[in-house]
Amino acid sequence: MAITVTEKRDFLTWFIQHFRIHVPEVRILLEFLKGDDTLLASVHFVSDSTKCERALLISTDTEKQEPFLFFKQQLVTTDPQKAFHDIRMHPEQELYLDIDFPNAMLAPQYARVHEENPFKLEQKLSADEQQTVNHFVDEKLRQERIEQLEQAINEALDAGDAQKFTIYASALNELHGITLSE
Repeated sequence: MAITVTEKRDFLTWFIQHFRIHVPEVRILLEFLKGDDTLLASVHFVSDSTKCERALLISTDTEKQEPFLFFKQQLVTTDPQKAFHDIRMHPEQELYLDIDFPNAMLAPQYARVHEENPFKLEQKLSADEQQTVNHFVDEKLRQERIEQLEQAINEALDAGDAQKFTIYASALNELHGITLSE
């Protein structure tokens, strides 16, 4: 379901009313976005703006990160006026807003407008690839356990402990008998 301009405007209104924006120019920028339906149509609210071609990162927690960052391809700036100028000059370009505020993911107002970052790298494995990875990991773990048991057997022999030797040797024989199917 597509997110409407009205829902985006409502979220920005709610956000501005409920959270302290540490840079006054950022508040002006958000008000500007609220007032332009064409711009709002190209705005996307994401929780991670990684790899987005053009993004605003706005934070209410200035101890953890900058209160404002603007990303455009390789350019990064903390100057809201540069962002404002770029947004005004290129209203047709997609703009991703990464707004960091307390309990964002729990706020229903945010949930209504939140979208997944389309540029985020998510590598999905096919069933065959997943099976291959699982087999590899299982075999590595089996080999590691064999090495641990061989070490324990050597220590039991050095200590002359026949009981431990028998237990470890039995476990090692059992592991050697296991063949992992592909």
